[in-house]
Amino acid sequence: MWDMRILVAKILIAAFCVALINPDVIAGNDTLNIKSFGAKGDGKTNDYEAFIKAIDVINNRGGNCTLIVPAGNYLIDAITTVNNKYRDFEFDSCSDLSIIGSAAVINLKGGYNRAADRVAGVKKSFIRSDTYSIIAFSFINCKNIFLSGFEVNGNSDKITRDQRVVEAPSHLLRIWESENVTVTNMYLHHGISDGICIGGKKKFSTNIKVTNVIAESNGRQGMTIVDARDAIFENCAFINTGINNGQYGKHNPGAGVDIEPIRHSINGIKTGNIKFIACRFENNSGGQIRNGNAVSVDSVYFIRDTILTGSSRSRYQLVLGCGYSELNECYIKIANGTFYSSSMRSVQPQHSLIQNSTIYLNNSQIISTKAPSPVAVIQFINNKIYCTAHSTNNWFDFKYGNVKFIKNRVYFPEDYLPAAKNLLIKNEKLNVANQLLKLP
Repeated sequence: MWDMRILVAKILIAAFCVALINPDVIAGNDTLNIKSFGAKGDGKTNDYEAFIKAIDVINNRGGNCTLIVPAGNYLIDAITTVNNKYRDFEFDSCSDLSIIGSAAVINLKGGYNRAADRVAGVKKSFIRSDTYSIIAFSFINCKNIFLSGFEVNGNSDKITRDQRVVEAPSHLLRIWESENVTVTNMYLHHGISDGICIGGKKKFSTNIKVTNVIAESNGRQGMTIVDARDAIFENCAFINTGINNGQYGKHNPGAGVDIEPIRHSINGIKTGNIKFIACRFENNSGGQIRNGNAVSVDSVYFIRDTILTGSSRSRYQLVLGCGYSELNECYIKIANGTFYSSSMRSVQPQHSLIQNSTIYLNNSQIISTKAPSPVAVIQFINNKIYCTAHSTNNWFDFKYGNVKFIKNRVYFPEDYLPAAKNLLIKNEKLNVANQLLKLP
């Protein structure tokens, strides 16, 4: 059984010495220490003003420095409203900036209620609150950024909200219209919105590398990718979204990762070339992965990832919806809900390749696409698929799309093997050099 606590411990231990050994730390520029700006890190003193002072100095010089945050518990006893002076920890138009924590904890304010202040939307259907958490790390129009060695606790388990109040721009980490950003050794948890939000409006965020990061028990998503290209996420975990052991609850969709561009393209280029390597998606209440659509996302890759639904009851556990999606050497266990191997309604050309993976289906099924789609190509090649439910309705629905089901080993309960063989023999899409075997 994977133990998140062990991984957190490894991340925090590694953070102590990252400044000494990591070549990405920018050399030759000034080094600042948050303690010089008055921060105490004792878990009692409000360190909000110290961080604001440091950020203002860094922004005024355009970055070109390293900010050191020693080990400690930095209490940020402040929240944002439309009327107060408080603001996010925002680095704007900085370059060549390293922010290094030695197992430092940023402890955002809890213990307040998000009151329903106003309604918004065309039909006045969104109930909003003008009270929300400060963003702990926000990078806007920045480049050559290195961030490492922090725990950020959003304390959503200690926050309440009025009925139906929707999310706010209160992510724990935001990367916006920025390039060449490296994030490593971070634990981001209990945010009221996203653990991580990456994107842009006028331009993409590009060349993003995120390693050894855990996003756990955040309110809206473990991570949202809005508009981004050339991003790698390695050895990360996106877990327990919407589950915080408090009264706050979740905001929809509540997924582990959601790739949801704002616009179809920027200057003719789509969001894409996004890779998840050896990552874990588990027990996210609104599904594990929602992978965009072919209109706005051109390519996403999942390599040696683990995808487990846990106790999630979402209908949409795994959705591969972009122009090209690839799962290779992944371990997938779907206890409830559905694995959509293409978008739910494909109207744009798209290609999904699922190969060399192990897939368990319980009260769940794999669906090609929900509507007739001559432009969806779905390939299942050389996988091991374990169908444990005693119902032929819970296996495969490959009615639509151009499905290639080749050289897979498919395991069924012994008493359902005859029905399974009949299903594959009748369905040419499923009958290409596959093996049907009894469940071990």
